[in-house]
This record gives sequence, C-alpha cells and structure tokens, in this order.
Amino acid sequence: MTLRSQCMFASVLITTLAAAPLSAQQATEVDNVAAFARLYGVTRWFYPSDAAAAMDWNRFAIHGIDRVRAARTSAEVETTLQAAWFSESTRRSSERLVRSGRTRA
Repeated sequence: MTLRSQCMFASVLITTLAAAPLSAQQATEVDNVAAFARLYGVTRWFYPSDAAAAMDWNRFAIHGIDRVRAARTSAEVETTLQAAWFSESTRRSSERLVRSGRTRA
C-alpha cells in the first residue's frame, strides 16, 4: 500500500467515524485499533531488525487488528499487543536459527 493510498484510506476512515456517534463498544474498539496502529507504525518503520524488514506487515496488521478489536479492557489490549509482538518476533528468531543451523537437537 503506497503512502498516498494509506492517506486516502485514513481520511475516508476518519470521515466515516466522525459522521456518526459511536457506542461505548465502538469507541473502545477504535481506541484499541489506534493503540495497535501506533505500535505497528513505530515497529514497522523504526525497528532496526532484519526480521522486521522481512516480515509480511499486511498480514500482521490484519491479524493484529482482529485481535485488539476483541479486547474489552486496557489490560486485555496490553496482553494482546504483547502476545502479537512477542509471538511474531519469537517465530522469526526461531526461523532464522533453523535456517542458519544453530538450533540444539
């Protein structure tokens, strides 16, 4: 997704969300997705790692948003974000070790 298409998507999303009042559940979901988006952006664009560069960020975003939307409390959001990032980084690290042949039998 190019920067231009991301900006257009964001403007459509903001316009849509601003047009109708949100229920408490919808507001929670928006807050959860916003928290995911902040962490996603910082990690994707500023984390200095080969694993981050090789990651399928679109797939990660889709699954991550699905997970955080279901969270009902801030503690659940925190747990979900930690699980998403740590499970992905752990999986990438183990894949890298297997490729390099440095695993223990």
